[in-house]
Amino acid sequence: MAGRAGHSSGFVAARTIVVLLLAFFFLSAQIDIAVAKPSRKKHDEPPMRFMVVRTAPKSCEPTCPEWISAEGMITGATPKLFKQVLASVGGRRLPVIITSPGGSVPAAMEIGDLIRINKLDVGVGRTVLMECGKGNTACSSEKERGALHLGAVSTLGGYCASACPLILAGGVNRLAGPSAMVGLHQVTTTSRQMQIEYRITYRIVRGKKRIISKKEVGRRILPGQTYYQMSAELEKRIAGYLSLQGVSGWEFLNMMRETAASDLRILQRSEMWDMGLLTGSDSAELLVENSLCNQVPAAANCRVVTWADVKKLTGRAK
Repeated sequence: MAGRAGHSSGFVAARTIVVLLLAFFFLSAQIDIAVAKPSRKKHDEPPMRFMVVRTAPKSCEPTCPEWISAEGMITGATPKLFKQVLASVGGRRLPVIITSPGGSVPAAMEIGDLIRINKLDVGVGRTVLMECGKGNTACSSEKERGALHLGAVSTLGGYCASACPLILAGGVNRLAGPSAMVGLHQVTTTSRQMQIEYRITYRIVRGKKRIISKKEVGRRILPGQTYYQMSAELEKRIAGYLSLQGVSGWEFLNMMRETAASDLRILQRSEMWDMGLLTGSDSAELLVENSLCNQVPAAANCRVVTWADVKKLTGRAK
């Protein structure tokens, strides 16, 4: 005969048992927290944002170069945002101009794969937006002709550190001029333990427990452990990824291993050239030069936009 569940009056019947079950599982994530300047903290850097930017000078009218500006910390959400900006340009091959202190290693490799699949170039540099004063919409308008931000590319002050070189490696053409900084260091892996508490009600049926209900009643993250060396599995994954991009995984990983997570090894241009991380000696500015749009046919990142269009989009048309 089956046992009966307890009444709702508040007491527990003799054959109905209510228990609290503590369930544990581990969450492990590759978190690369290096920054261009070791003294800076991770939270000082905002998450990576993407913008489609058009060169500002009138001299390029009506066909002007455009690019994808990528600046900030690489997080788990960054690949999704990058997919969205790729969708917004409708398959046009715009170069990616990047400045980043690093972030998530898996996310960086995912972005690098997307860059290679879409046959995009990557340059290390900063995007300097123009006419971004209060009340001016030139740097925020994303209507009618797609994202329209006016600006220029500057290698000076551009940097690509920690996990960021994995994104650089995805480019078909990969440029980092003498004024740009590229750096590597050891990966930091943090494992977190989460404690989840359930309230489970069950009854005894023919001598066996049968669960009636299971409800989560609480959870908390317990202190975790941080490891400052890459696992063999992660090394293999990075090496395989770099090999597909035409970069020497052995040299790249060796420099990572030799540099503490709290430090940063600034790569010499000769080192980047030897390992295949760079494909040319030019700076990122080369990818957005006006002359690219004077060619026949014009480069893939050139688009016809007249100055009248710009005035209309920025709210300056009379």
